[in-house]
Amino acid sequence: MKKMQLYILPVNNRVVFPYQTINIRIPETYQYDAKKFNSMIGVLPNLDPTLCKEKNIETIENFARYGTILKITSEDRTFYTFTAGYQKNHREVRYYGAFAFGRFKVIDFDKTSPYYIANVELISDEIPPEIEKAVKADNTISDFRNLAKTYVEIVCKPEAVPPKKQLIENEQSINKLVFSVANYLDVQPEVKQVILQVNEIKERIKEICKILQSKNDELKLANELEKKVKKEMSNESQSRQLILRQQPPQYEIGGFNVSPEDEMSQLEMQIKQKQLPENVFNAVMREFKRLKSIRSQNAETNVIRTYIDTVLELPWNETTQDTYDLKLAEEILHRDHSGLEKVKKRILEFLAVRSLKGNSKGTIICLCGPPGVGKTSLGKSIADSLGRKFERISLGGVRDEAEVRGHRRTYVGALPGVIIQALRKCQSKNPVILLDEIDKINRDYRGDPSSALLEVLDPNQNSTFTDHYLALPFDLSNVMFIATANQLDTIQGPLLDRMEVIQIPGYTLDEKKDIAHKYLIPKQIEENGINQSIIDLDKESVDLIIKAYTREAGVRQLERNIGSVCRSVAVKYSTHKQSHKDKPNLPEFQKVKITPDYVRDVLGIEIYDEEEIKDRINSPGIAVGMAYTAVGGKTLIIEASMSQGSGKINLTGQLGDVMKESVQTAIGWIKSNWQNIQFMMKDPDIFKAEKLFDNIDIHVHFPAAATPKDGPSAGITITTALLSLLSMRKIRSDIAMTGEITLKGLVLPVGGIKEKVLAAYANGIKTIILPYKNRKDTEDITPEIKKNIDFKFVKNIFEVLDIAFDEQEELSLRKAKFEADQMNKQSKL
Repeated sequence: MKKMQLYILPVNNRVVFPYQTINIRIPETYQYDAKKFNSMIGVLPNLDPTLCKEKNIETIENFARYGTILKITSEDRTFYTFTAGYQKNHREVRYYGAFAFGRFKVIDFDKTSPYYIANVELISDEIPPEIEKAVKADNTISDFRNLAKTYVEIVCKPEAVPPKKQLIENEQSINKLVFSVANYLDVQPEVKQVILQVNEIKERIKEICKILQSKNDELKLANELEKKVKKEMSNESQSRQLILRQQPPQYEIGGFNVSPEDEMSQLEMQIKQKQLPENVFNAVMREFKRLKSIRSQNAETNVIRTYIDTVLELPWNETTQDTYDLKLAEEILHRDHSGLEKVKKRILEFLAVRSLKGNSKGTIICLCGPPGVGKTSLGKSIADSLGRKFERISLGGVRDEAEVRGHRRTYVGALPGVIIQALRKCQSKNPVILLDEIDKINRDYRGDPSSALLEVLDPNQNSTFTDHYLALPFDLSNVMFIATANQLDTIQGPLLDRMEVIQIPGYTLDEKKDIAHKYLIPKQIEENGINQSIIDLDKESVDLIIKAYTREAGVRQLERNIGSVCRSVAVKYSTHKQSHKDKPNLPEFQKVKITPDYVRDVLGIEIYDEEEIKDRINSPGIAVGMAYTAVGGKTLIIEASMSQGSGKINLTGQLGDVMKESVQTAIGWIKSNWQNIQFMMKDPDIFKAEKLFDNIDIHVHFPAAATPKDGPSAGITITTALLSLLSMRKIRSDIAMTGEITLKGLVLPVGGIKEKVLAAYANGIKTIILPYKNRKDTEDITPEIKKNIDFKFVKNIFEVLDIAFDEQEELSLRKAKFEADQMNKQSKL
């Protein structure tokens, strides 16, 4: 076993078990040097603190010989202690955050005054594989968990039971499970010290089981007696109320009636026991003095008391220990989510930097993508991988600045803002807080919530974030904020600048299949009360659901459809059980085979058809574009027609100003370049350059008129559709395009490339025309799509025309002849 020299800090009437995160206080006189001791310190229980004299060598005889070794994790902070009368006595005390990671045994002491340094022997808690296997095999751990859960249910407050039971049920490490349960025990320090000193894991479990069994029996008996007493006293409730009305005003605290004077004393004790920063302590004490000085009937009493309670409930110093295990974090991220490699890589980078540097400033991430791609659930997975607590704040529809920054206490019903409320709820100073739907914040006469978030999300400012209700600075620099959004256009520029945006474009067909089989199908089977033994959902049926009934970037609709299929099986299984409920032996239920025909019977007629676009591109004047929306990418069919008229341009389809300008630009380019594109006309004499469009009306329509459309990305699609109409030539049905055009015919880059490509791929498109400067945006596209789609990158509209039309061979000959004629004319001139 390893031996080392360790700084020893005696702790009175307390035993610290491994795997705990605690705050420790070290007086200045102890001269503790964190660097000298590699940020490690040993805590040793002093089982008889009444005999403890700081410089009396004899007191080491009262120390236990087994203790716990801590790793200091946070910087020291200085507070002042206060004497009665609320005056400083100028004695400094240093507080440290620490994580207990092992045990040690004291060999002897090298130094005992004015502080302790001892030679210790580290104790390994590693469990041999054969012993661990034996412990798990003979139901020892199972019985231990059951006893521990029963104890927690009886002893703990209702709100504390679920997380503790979840830890007991899910914890895989035997050591961590045993020490965590030992920490829950409400027993004397001497008993806990005995548990700490046991080296054999079987003996330690046996010792704790004895205590749990004894405590459970005692507490059950006490609860039964309490119920009997309450029942007997219920008949006397009326007389009790009568007596209480005749007595001076009293308050009920902790089940006991307490006079106002006693209540003030208890509140003062709570304030002093809470390790508050100096400025916060001073502010609370000022409010406390006001509370004592006013009469209890005063309306301001409740306001002040609520304020003090709120301040005391905030986690000014409470933190959780970050997990720096990159391998474990990667396993959690891969377990909970399929794909999203860019997001997972960024989280692992954060963990690596955090483990090396020790601070998390600048870690404000915005996950942007369409609904159903897993943005919100990804935030929970990030918290799990970090070992932090998780809170979600929904910002959708928030329009009042006070909801973020809090209400001033001068208003009736004032409350802290959502940030402070989230911290109070999770009781941790360094949680992961998810700001959901940050792009849906609104503004009105009550202020702009986006502006209030500027301070929250600025790593250089949020260390002194001041909520209007508290009127005290609160340090948010240790909080990891993760925002989610469907689109970035509606987010204020300064707010967007404070976040690192990670795009989640959506899932490919193969990714959706993987997600369905790994996550959605098992989840829906469990949620609908059936099991894997009575349903067989094969790959062919899942493929049909994905292709024929869903066409979304995410998987939310896919999950609903799988749920519908599972519910249909649940009806069959429930009917089977009810029809045979009177029989002693339930006949075996025939496993339901889910075939494509079964899916069609449940979900109805197929909604989507891969040949839909091909069937619609059946005449000149129709082109397929690609659009980016808040719900992901979409294919956009543009139709153009002409009739006799006087040169009017009609636009329909609920278009925005930008889209209307794209149509005007396209027509302007065609007019100015008419001489260079006449070779495309099957009948060039129909249009004369001097009277182009004068005798016809052009109607450009964007179907699905109920959906608003706008954005600078349809220029080349509109131009190609108009040229197809004028030349009476059809555009290829397997081609889609996106890009903006200038009056000079240049093709400009656009955004949302990956989302648009995913939508086109889902619609059976084989060739996609993109601006040349968007070439770099195709690097993140999956190999599955690159294998099945031919990308064409263009710099000007002429290159688009060389790709988009059918009969390319004829057009090439016409173009060559046209260019030769032009050269001959120039040579004659």
